[in-house]
Order: sequence, then C-alpha cells, then structure tokens
Amino acid sequence: MRDRRAAATSASAGLLLVAFLWGATFTTGKAAVHDIPALTTAMLRFGLATLVLLPIYARQRRGHDLLPRGAAAWRSIILLGATAVFAYNALFFGGLRLAPSSDSILLIPTTNPIWTALFAAIILRDRVSQRLGIGMIIAIGGMLLVLLGGPSASFSGDRLLGNLMFIAAAIVFGLS
Repeated sequence: MRDRRAAATSASAGLLLVAFLWGATFTTGKAAVHDIPALTTAMLRFGLATLVLLPIYARQRRGHDLLPRGAAAWRSIILLGATAVFAYNALFFGGLRLAPSSDSILLIPTTNPIWTALFAAIILRDRVSQRLGIGMIIAIGGMLLVLLGGPSASFSGDRLLGNLMFIAAAIVFGLS
C-alpha cells in the first residue's frame, strides 16, 4: 500500500512540475526572444531539456535498445521532430517576438483541443458529439476575441501576425 501511495505522489509531483515548466514557457519565452533570436531560443530550450532528460531516458531503458529500430520508426520520429518540435517552436517563439505572451497563453493551450478534435474527426473519423461541437464553437469565439484585440482593440499588424503564428503553432501541435 505504501509503494502505491509513494508512486501516486511521485506521479502527481511530476505532473505538477511539467505543468509549471510548460506554463512558465510562455512568459520566460517572451523575455528570452527579446534578446535572443526565436530559433536560437527554441534550440537552447530543447538542448537544455535534452541534457536533463537523456540520462533519465537512458536509466529507464537500461537493458533495452536506446534507439528505435526500423525505417518506419525513424520516419515517424523525423516527422514528429519536424512538426511537433521544430515547426511548433519556430511559430511559437516567432509569435512571441511580435505579440504579448498573454495572447500566446490564451490562444495556444485553449485552441489545441479544438485542432486535435478537428483533425481526429477528419483523419481518424472520430465522432464529434454535440457537446464537443458547442465547446469548439465557444472556444473559437474566444480565439476570435483575442485575435481582434478584445474590448481595448489596441491592435497592430505585428500583434495580429504573432497571434496568427500562435494559432498556426496550435494547429501544428494538434496535427502532430
């Protein structure tokens, strides 16, 4: 019983840490792209993450192959790397150079489920329930409010382009 509780606590702590680090990316990313080019920022982010996570991965895979086998596995990894990592981060950090981080916080995590559900319906033929459809419409309405500048309507062409890059990043993430 004690091992189960310790495992659940460890998993909960890990999830909390991931949520904190992912959430902090929006504001720290904005600060970083102020002084460092967007793609360099993304490269540094993943380079540092690799240094931290690679030893953990190697420890978990001890006694197993560390690298995938077969051309299909490598194609999948390369495709995911090109889309979910490179394209997403190029769009995300590029958008942060042009628009406030608050817009990215509003547009990316809130629209990811829309794009994921939409692509699942199109590609995997998943059924979109009425409840999900209504939720998607409401979320798109919120996305449009952010895109159009909300009540203040203090909007520039750069901010609009940055916000469109955030939405494109969410689309790439949902498709990946």
